[in-house]
Amino acid sequence: MTVYEPREDSFLLERNVKKYILEGMLVLDMGTGSGIQAYAAAQQGATVLAVDVDPQVLEYHKKSELQVKLSHLFDNVEGTFDAIIFNPPYLPFDPDEPCESRLQTTGGKHGYELTLKFIEQMGDHLETHGFVLLLISSVTGKERVEAELEKHLYSFKIVDQEKIPFETLYVYKIEKNALRRELESRGVWHIQPFMHGKRGNIHVGTFKNTNVAIKSQRATTSNTIVMEAKLLKELKLKYAPRVLFIGSDYFVYDFIEGEFFPKWLEHASRREVLDALHQIYEYMYDLDRKGYNKEEMHHPTKHIIMTANNKPYLVDFERCRRSDKVHNVTQFTQYVIAIAPELEKKGISVNVDAMRKRAQEYAHKRTRKHFKQIVGGLQ
Repeated sequence: MTVYEPREDSFLLERNVKKYILEGMLVLDMGTGSGIQAYAAAQQGATVLAVDVDPQVLEYHKKSELQVKLSHLFDNVEGTFDAIIFNPPYLPFDPDEPCESRLQTTGGKHGYELTLKFIEQMGDHLETHGFVLLLISSVTGKERVEAELEKHLYSFKIVDQEKIPFETLYVYKIEKNALRRELESRGVWHIQPFMHGKRGNIHVGTFKNTNVAIKSQRATTSNTIVMEAKLLKELKLKYAPRVLFIGSDYFVYDFIEGEFFPKWLEHASRREVLDALHQIYEYMYDLDRKGYNKEEMHHPTKHIIMTANNKPYLVDFERCRRSDKVHNVTQFTQYVIAIAPELEKKGISVNVDAMRKRAQEYAHKRTRKHFKQIVGGLQ
């Protein structure tokens, strides 16, 4: 029977388990192996669940008092824990290594893949004010792991380290950051990164059993996120996401499931595209009438989401401002002209010269009549 025997990495992590685990805690020991971390936590007075992907580990602990379950990461784990301990396999794939030992030593092609998967899943099993003790090696891709932690809204610090031949071992103490804690306190769970923007980051999660998006301010930018949220609440647009609540540097809103317009355009039918373009033009006209410029509608590659029933929604209102010189309709006309070759492949005729002329006329008069003349250029 082969079980990973304690080595330098095990002893380094054990030292910190004894330092940070307190009596009364509920602790999960991920990838328990010999059980060294689980036993150390239990000696501190914690209640411990140990899990491992290797059936031999269950057999190894069969006569011990340790509670051990078979689980690949969190697949067979229920509930939340005050602390999670993980000493993951972290070596890059080596084709010369025997298959029997790869389970204990290999973390993936680059060595960090299993650790990244653990980070992706651990939030749903960690108490809001809990912590993770994670061992990382200098051969793991330390910067890659740290970037993943930040992306998933965790704060971290190196609490111990040890240099051994060919590598340095690090123990990280990881906690949910202030934003993630506040979101959970307000009922947002299952938080995952979705998109990284110029001025803000978008995460997805669930709120009252509904999928939501969370837009948060990047630290290096001015506070445009809250301004965007307040504007959306004020305008109450039926073609934009509904804001659910606002924080000091973030807001939570209905998640619009669908595809960005350029991707959707690739497979949509002629009739579907014409209907969508007419709807989007109506949105642009409505914003013009309300006296707001959305901006970036001349290149709205990530500003229009098409749902499964082919309804367009506008997203990303960071640059939307009130203006006496509105140009939503004319900006979108620039975009339609730019994609005219793609529209023609769908059998949609775009009279570029006529649309330009009508857009210029609309810019001066902005009447419904001139607006309809622009839209009429799509056939």
